[in-house]
Amino acid sequence: MAEESPERLASVAAKIDALGPGPELDARSAQVIGWEVLGVTKRFSRGVKPDSEDRAIIPRYSTDPAAVFELEEKVLESEHASAYIAHLSVSVVPEEGGAYSEAHLIAIAHAEPDVRCRAVLKASMKIPVQ
Repeated sequence: MAEESPERLASVAAKIDALGPGPELDARSAQVIGWEVLGVTKRFSRGVKPDSEDRAIIPRYSTDPAAVFELEEKVLESEHASAYIAHLSVSVVPEEGGAYSEAHLIAIAHAEPDVRCRAVLKASMKIPVQ
């Protein structure tokens, strides 16, 4: 597979950043951990669970803290773990303290579910950390 151009990766990253919390972000995040997406509506996404033939509503990863932590656990067990952590850490910037200060670590711990979903997507698509 050929390397993606920096311009293309920047374009993909911008599209990911433009995704707000909701069914589309939930569906794309679910695909990273093996869901087969069947449909996306304004209210929810439907899919087939990983390693199963069961159809279900995809968890609301981008708005539900409990659901996003399940997603995060699976990503942290995958090949995308270090890239996910890097993307998450640059996604939250405290007003004071600088990188890896106590304020920064608290901001990472309290990152909203949609921020975590976008970091998952960027990591899975191998977008370089800016």
